Amino acid sequence: MKIWCPGCEWKPDATSRWSCAPEGCYHSWNTFDTGGVCPACAKIWKHTQCLSCHNHFPHEEWYHDEAEVSLEAQIDLTVEEAVEVPLTTSER
Repeated sequence: MKIWCPGCEWKPDATSRWSCAPEGCYHSWNTFDTGGVCPACAKIWKHTQCLSCHNHFPHEEWYHDEAEVSLEAQIDLTVEEAVEVPLTTSER
């Protein structure tokens, strides 16, 4: 599972901090350590502000699974990577 801003793709690290403010206790912590729940007062933050682009996004939109390649994309890659092999006279 990877974490990045759904707007600008900024990636928080272990030292990134958010504040339980203005509607909370003003505790500072890494919101991704607790899934958006303040460890001091248990307030649930449904939206998280990006520390880079400063936009707010639903907290769950920050979590990204590793990219899955669709069957169609795999087929396209296979076709693109295929090497044309000339037929022998017996195969024609």
